[in-house]
Amino acid sequence: MIGRCQILVGFLFSVFLNCGFSQITDTSNYKYYRQSIATDMLMLEDDPADSKRWMRVANHQQKIQDFSGAIVSHDMAIRYSPTDYRAVNSRGVIKHKIGDFKGAIDDYTLAMSMNAEFVDPIIGRYLVYLKIGIIDSAKHDLELALRVNRLATLSTIIGEAQDAYESGNFEFALLNLDLAIQNDTSFRIEKNYLERGFCKNEMGDYESAILDFNEVLKINPNNAKAWNNRGFSKYMLGHLDDALLDMNHAVELDPTYPQAYNKRGDLKCAMREFESALNDLNIAVKLDPTNFTAFHNRAIAKAGLNDHRGAIFDFTIAIQMNPDNALSYQYRAISYQALGEFEKADQDLRMVQLLQRQ
Repeated sequence: MIGRCQILVGFLFSVFLNCGFSQITDTSNYKYYRQSIATDMLMLEDDPADSKRWMRVANHQQKIQDFSGAIVSHDMAIRYSPTDYRAVNSRGVIKHKIGDFKGAIDDYTLAMSMNAEFVDPIIGRYLVYLKIGIIDSAKHDLELALRVNRLATLSTIIGEAQDAYESGNFEFALLNLDLAIQNDTSFRIEKNYLERGFCKNEMGDYESAILDFNEVLKINPNNAKAWNNRGFSKYMLGHLDDALLDMNHAVELDPTYPQAYNKRGDLKCAMREFESALNDLNIAVKLDPTNFTAFHNRAIAKAGLNDHRGAIFDFTIAIQMNPDNALSYQYRAISYQALGEFEKADQDLRMVQLLQRQ
């Protein structure tokens, strides 16, 4: 039997561990979760074997980023309800999140043994194996998960790929997309090839990216993103004329697609067609005024036309949107030098050196 003092000590220790975090990030929702945890902990004094209440405490502890406390609460829930495979899986998810991969694998494996038809721990273990590079085991679990629940499995791994891509983890995104494509030929296949092409472009594997965009266009020849990004791949490989043809087709297919104008404007700058590039980039900025690369590229076009004051204006906007982009400082320094403003140019070049050291 767990006594009143033991429960309260555990709760207060959890609050102590998170006090620094809460001072920075406390919101009305956080206050609600803390109040709910406090209320449930008091209720657990009278009925410490209430596993559902322990799980509610654990869920709310996760909400306030108290992962160590959430694991303890999961332990208590499982202690009083040892057949609760969902609680075991949920504890594995937390361990996975905090980087305790061995602990996560153990929990996922236990949950799988408790209910072979429950797909979540199979997917969870697959993702851990993929994360730590045990690819054969990951493939085995993926095949098992697909047999248990094909749609849920594909949806989850594609979601993981998208999250990884957005966070800049292109290698992990690519691994998920590779396996998704290998194990399915119908579900979302067009987007899978498209997004794998995006990943390969980001990783500099342009020739392989072109192959993926080719697959997209076999399925849907009207996919403007595939035309545009295949054009970008060709541009990066130095095939400028072919790249322009692809990008022109992208604009024809979707004249409201800002990245089509942005990438074509960038290409035209490389071809020294600055006037035409400026026209494209004006449209890109109008269609998407939040894209710093459009302002950066437009600044290059203006500098190519000797409008260095206009270039500085656009480079400054690009820097305000993305202060860590060393290229914008470097090119702005060139425009400052062209105007004889050497002190400002030196400041920008020092910033370039600082960013390159980081």
